[in-house]
Amino acid sequence: MQVTWGVRRNSTMTKAELGHFEKAGVTPGKKLVELRLDDVSGYEIGQEILADTLEKGEMIDATAVSKGKGFAGGMKRHNFSVRVPPTVTTSTTALQDPSAPARPRSRL
Repeated sequence: MQVTWGVRRNSTMTKAELGHFEKAGVTPGKKLVELRLDDVSGYEIGQEILADTLEKGEMIDATAVSKGKGFAGGMKRHNFSVRVPPTVTTSTTALQDPSAPARPRSRL
């Protein structure tokens, strides 16, 4: 079963995506996801699914992917501003001669 939510402008979509939503008779949403269900006989095309279909105290299984902060960890740890290359937060001997001693960096 495919589910969408939110509202999306038609100008931001391809003709194929628009046709997909028009065929189902629903307004385009921000994201289109597919849910794997054992039985979809209780649902109709274009049906709106609301939160009141759940009973109070009912447990659901929800998973998500985190946004991921990447380089922000090093930025916060060493108090860097925006224009610092990513090599600064890595090893201090990364680009030096292997036999040379590690040079201390003032900000680390």
